[in-house]
Amino acid sequence: MYLIAGVLGIALLVVAYFFISNNAFIGSVDDEFVRYLDQHEMPISGTFDDESTVYLFGENHGFAGNQLADEQLFLSLNKQYGIRYYLAEVDSATAGLLNRFLAAPEQDTLLLKNFVNAYRTRIPQQASRELYDKWSRLHQFNQQLDDSLKISVLGIDKDIDDTVSGIPRDSAMMVNFVNILAAKGLQREKFYGFFGFFHVLQSDPVGMERPFAQRLKAANYPVCSIAGFALDSDMYLPKGLGMPTPDNERVGIANSDGPLILVKGIKDLKAASLPNSTTLFKLNANGSPYLASQKLISIKIIKVGADFMPKSEHETTTDYFQYALLLRNSAALQGLE
Repeated sequence: MYLIAGVLGIALLVVAYFFISNNAFIGSVDDEFVRYLDQHEMPISGTFDDESTVYLFGENHGFAGNQLADEQLFLSLNKQYGIRYYLAEVDSATAGLLNRFLAAPEQDTLLLKNFVNAYRTRIPQQASRELYDKWSRLHQFNQQLDDSLKISVLGIDKDIDDTVSGIPRDSAMMVNFVNILAAKGLQREKFYGFFGFFHVLQSDPVGMERPFAQRLKAANYPVCSIAGFALDSDMYLPKGLGMPTPDNERVGIANSDGPLILVKGIKDLKAASLPNSTTLFKLNANGSPYLASQKLISIKIIKVGADFMPKSEHETTTDYFQYALLLRNSAALQGLE
């Protein structure tokens, strides 16, 4: 009896330690940051005042709200700057399927399903009903445009079958991007892209490869990065990924306030937003506290070696990204049958 009580006591102490430690890492609400965020919230379909060449939105995969946010950001930038080139986290062959779908006068539902299934091979969490519906709507939008203004998807990721070259994915993305620009004569164009969170960072966290956005910046392409976060939301976790998955393939453990992911300063974003919302914040305005902070770029992940931490004490939030997009109470993506 005493042994069992002792073991339970130790277990409770361990749980309490991690709870206190995790909350200390995230930090409490900071009124200075909340006041700034309240003053620099903007609608997701609002006007960007950053005249960049490449605009990138980085997400944590599996949240339904990000698909709608991606669509709204792209349409907003299309309206504002005439951006029609969409950079995708797929290879050129998969992008070709989507371009054929977009170019056809009528929607080829089988072709769109083939695209979603091809996406499943690379990013299983993205192969969803919401991905299908997003491109169905963008097809309708595309049909309203003159031929010279129609959407074109550029697949810049490594070939999915490339398992021997040893070239890092983000290096391949950069090479493919530059080669596509040269081949198509797009040097004067602007671009929008939707990627995983890491790829849009404009500096490399400790111990990691250089992200795609950092490579763009180093090559003198003006880049604007939008980092996505989620709170009180469900993530799609399809079966077959080697992780315990509930029957409904939805989990609530991958939010930015834990238990698997801990983002320093995320409580400020929560305090400056409403439940059931998608909120976009500009982080780099004059006088922003993020210009002298490492909030939102200090991220603990409950997996050895997976933390995202700035490599220098002199780096700040806005060295990595300039906008933050917060999902509140997002549903999980739904698998496409």
